[in-house]
Amino acid sequence: MTRRQELARLLRALSGKTQEDFAEAIGSHPSLIGLIEIGRADPGDTVLRTMARAAGLDLADARLLLDEHERLARFRRQRLNGEVDLMSALPERLRDHLSAALRRLWTLPRPVPLPCTGDREKAHEQWRLLEAVPATLRQAVTRADKELWNWALCELLCEQSEKAAGRSVEEAAGLAQLAEEIASLVRGPEGFCRRLQGYTAAHRSNVHRVAGELKPARVALERAKALWHSGDDPFGLFDPGRLLDLEASLCRGERRFEQAVS
Repeated sequence: MTRRQELARLLRALSGKTQEDFAEAIGSHPSLIGLIEIGRADPGDTVLRTMARAAGLDLADARLLLDEHERLARFRRQRLNGEVDLMSALPERLRDHLSAALRRLWTLPRPVPLPCTGDREKAHEQWRLLEAVPATLRQAVTRADKELWNWALCELLCEQSEKAAGRSVEEAAGLAQLAEEIASLVRGPEGFCRRLQGYTAAHRSNVHRVAGELKPARVALERAKALWHSGDDPFGLFDPGRLLDLEASLCRGERRFEQAVS
């Protein structure tokens, strides 16, 4: 990552805000914050000054904090103690800022590859492996293997859930639940992750519909829609009409035929 990208990460850590809240504070879009933090966009000084103000600093002090953070991180990697002594050279006005920010910054996820269409090919390979695992163990396997935290695997599991619904509601429910579990683990821009969670929640709703559980299906679908609309898909990967199709099916099940075709 560039130094400006690392500085942007530090400033959000100092603010204690989510990507969405920090973006609102600086008058930007959450997807931009996400792209900066995964190393795919480089903020200029104007953006950094705005970020610094949102974190209660000026840009010069923020750069001092980044210098000190990098120095402390080197000692931390060497498993040395004495953080207070290491900060003694820092101006007093900045010590509280850095002490509070360090632990938040160290817990921020490191850059991950951006979602792309190529992830779908990997998802098919991953599903072939998962399919051979007993259904009762799949959730534990996916939690343990970060390689399976793939948005496209969630998408594929949703497709498999829909196919299975005609032969076994139990199997369809297991696949939809697994998709939701993986969606909660996927790393990436926050807006994209919320849209993914909305996508998988909609397929959980579909399982309720097939089982004749129309009220739970409607509750699950409304939650899915809220997640979907609160997120975004800057990469153009999701079918924008998918939730509409699922809602139309539910409306027919609820005998709300006019809404089903609107």
